Amino acid sequence: MNITEITEKKDELMEGYAKLEADNGELRALNDELEESYNGVNKLNKNMKQMFYLTSKLNLNNIDNEGFPAELFNTSFQLIPEADFGILFTYKGEKIKVIDTIGVDIKTGFETGYKKELVNKLDRHIFVLNKSRGKLFRAVVNLGDRYKDIYSNIKEMIILNINTHQKEKVGIALCISKTSIMYFNDRTYILLRAFRELSAAFYRLEKYNVLQKIIRTDIMIAVVRMLELHDTYTKNHSESVAKIARDLAIILNLDDRLVEKTHLTGLVHDIGKVLIPFNVINKKGPLSDEEFSIIKKHPLWGYETLRGFEQLEDIAEYILYHHERWDGLGYPEGISGDDIPLISQIITIADAWDAMRTDRSYRKALTYNQSIIEIINGRGSQFSPVVVDVFLDYLKR
Repeated sequence: MNITEITEKKDELMEGYAKLEADNGELRALNDELEESYNGVNKLNKNMKQMFYLTSKLNLNNIDNEGFPAELFNTSFQLIPEADFGILFTYKGEKIKVIDTIGVDIKTGFETGYKKELVNKLDRHIFVLNKSRGKLFRAVVNLGDRYKDIYSNIKEMIILNINTHQKEKVGIALCISKTSIMYFNDRTYILLRAFRELSAAFYRLEKYNVLQKIIRTDIMIAVVRMLELHDTYTKNHSESVAKIARDLAIILNLDDRLVEKTHLTGLVHDIGKVLIPFNVINKKGPLSDEEFSIIKKHPLWGYETLRGFEQLEDIAEYILYHHERWDGLGYPEGISGDDIPLISQIITIADAWDAMRTDRSYRKALTYNQSIIEIINGRGSQFSPVVVDVFLDYLKR
């Protein structure tokens, strides 16, 4: 092989090597891109897991009060590590009201105006503002000159709007400081969109629960109407007991869930009487010992009727004990003191009061003062002392 041929082969090899290097460069770039994409997907997956974990910690019993938006706010802030500070507010017509803040000093309760037409939306509920659109922040969330240092410190802001079950829109503004090297990205938007859907689902769940409560109450009232056909004395009695018991539960600072259970227990506390023979339950005159022993079974029969329903198990237990006495001489189990559930203690006094104030087949209703004396005399024996004191104060009101 002569010099010329060797030179040509060398040039071919060099050209092939250069092409191979170029291909390797492309492969490395593609590999870097795939790795970056993988890392991004992996990070998003971790963020999604964190979101489900955080939302699982939300207090669902809190949905129907003002504390739940604050919980959503704190959760969203934990989800977006890029955010340096945040503002929670509600929309009221053409104004907003600041409810809470994180990492920034803005007075809660502060109200100011905003302009809907200046919102730059990513979708119907999320929009983002960056450094070049800083003036939009002043228009949308105009907190006045008092907080102008906050405006100047914002590089980016993303706002998430959530509709509550009361049709009140809550706004969550998450902000990145101008001194930060971080930016909001597609992952931020995906996370917030998913978080918003979860939040909306919580409120839809609450609507469903409210509907269930309404249906359940209507069913209870229908049962009471049926009982009234069987027991002439029961007419209006159960509703009176339910109202008094509910009022006492509120005064005793029971939470909303227990107040509702107290009211429902009052409505159906005598449901077991449906099983008492008509001639016994409507007998004119004193009952024999045998007849009274039948009457005393109605709390147990009421309990047996309702305990098979998961959502009514607590109410079944309250019914079981509503004829127990503070001194242990009641029925059906003879328990005493605070072993008697508080709601049963409440029903006991509400039931006794309405019974005393109502005409019976064997006696006329007691006067108001006579009934008061009976309640006072029963303090610490028939009735809980605490509930008696609350009840007497309730009557004064």
